[in-house]
Amino acid sequence: MRRAIILTFPLLLATTLLVALLIAIRMNRPPDWQLELDKYVEYKDSFSSGTTAVQLVERASRPWNISRGMSHAVFGDSPYYQTDYGYSGEKRHGGPRPLPFPPEDVWCVLLERDRNEETTYAIVFVAEHQDLYNADVVMHEGASDLSTQAFVEGISRIGCDLALAQLRPSNVRR
Repeated sequence: MRRAIILTFPLLLATTLLVALLIAIRMNRPPDWQLELDKYVEYKDSFSSGTTAVQLVERASRPWNISRGMSHAVFGDSPYYQTDYGYSGEKRHGGPRPLPFPPEDVWCVLLERDRNEETTYAIVFVAEHQDLYNADVVMHEGASDLSTQAFVEGISRIGCDLALAQLRPSNVRR
């Protein structure tokens, strides 16, 4: 009995240290939605001479109200779900399943794009889609005209109160 305790203690200690290490690594890693947003901004900037800056991020309080019509293009490298574009530039990219709607979580992101001395704004949605077996985070591009009443109502309906009224109307196109 004493021999079993002596042999079990180092194994238990090693397992505890491994679990603690894995938890510490996970805690220092940015959230999945942040990583997906960073990939999207880098991808978009690779095709233009300007820069894109994140101005505001707000978590939607009612993500179940987002509709497919609010998304004009879907970006991501999901192994589970189909997207319109992958970050390698491929069209119709991703896994075998269509995106399940509504997403479980949505972050509304206001982007400022500086291209050739012209500043424009865009809204994208970082959404976590989930089905019974899988979950993944992808990017949805919003409408190209942020000043339309339908778009403003859609943003409000999902619970993202971004300060769109403060933007100059001439700069709200993508």
